[in-house]
Amino acid sequence: MRIESALDPAIPTLRGDISKLMRAVLNLLTNALKFTDQGVVMLSAHLVRSAAGVATVRLEVVDTGVGMTDDQIADATEPYVHAPVEDHGGMGLGLAIVSRAITSLGGSLAISSAGMGMGTRCSFTIDVEEVAPPGFDDAVLSAPEAVQRVMIVDDVEVVLSGARQIVTSLGHNVVHTATDGEEALRILTTRTDDIDVVFMDIRLPKVFGDAAVAQFRAWEREHRRHKKPLRIYATSGDASQSMLQALEKTGFDGTLAKPVYPASYRQVLSLKASGSAADGSLLPGGGAGGGGGGGGGAAA
Repeated sequence: MRIESALDPAIPTLRGDISKLMRAVLNLLTNALKFTDQGVVMLSAHLVRSAAGVATVRLEVVDTGVGMTDDQIADATEPYVHAPVEDHGGMGLGLAIVSRAITSLGGSLAISSAGMGMGTRCSFTIDVEEVAPPGFDDAVLSAPEAVQRVMIVDDVEVVLSGARQIVTSLGHNVVHTATDGEEALRILTTRTDDIDVVFMDIRLPKVFGDAAVAQFRAWEREHRRHKKPLRIYATSGDASQSMLQALEKTGFDGTLAKPVYPASYRQVLSLKASGSAADGSLLPGGGAGGGGGGGGGAAA
């Protein structure tokens, strides 16, 4: 399976809500990757028109995956709608979040497919303000005061790889990764002393991330009662207050809204064990809650 992209060189420098836009695009990519075992996932951006300082841009994610029926397309933006293909799990919150984000940007999500086995096309068109290109300064990242040993859990390989690159670029070590909740729980209960911080996706295969953390916290209370609790942060596309409260009760130390920017990872990894966001709050710099740092983000 290949990931390809095409960017129209005519698109000018734009100013808009980059967090919502990245959240929409990355969630579309996540869904496409999850339902495409072979072939291509293509992301493209095209300039439709430019007038009076406003650019109309069309973004598309096209895949050669399992495809969708008309009924599935009609229900696709409802939260927790599940796909009929058992090997691929459910669509989760992805398309519902995308639809809401795009609507808030002034656009609407369009989904089309020729049917099962024929792939899917998701697209939207938005108007964005044009601005003059800014100057760029080389960013200088200082070495961290303490190198953290990090575990990353996500079922989308491109997201996992991106998160690993960001954490490594910040001067920390990724010591373990997992792609499903069952594998994550096994590593957490057998290699706990190897890990300082965990970033855990929620919508995982086999065992959801919140369920895995709840089971680990119960094990931790029994087997590590005299040691400091392991710091575990959720990475979630749903940054609603109800979700934050639910994840706090589950045992997470905080939540990073997807897409997760380098600034969010930097903030968490600079915290001491006693200074974690134990109230389960949304940390700044994430896709839905804060200003966001420079550079790209990792999402799912």
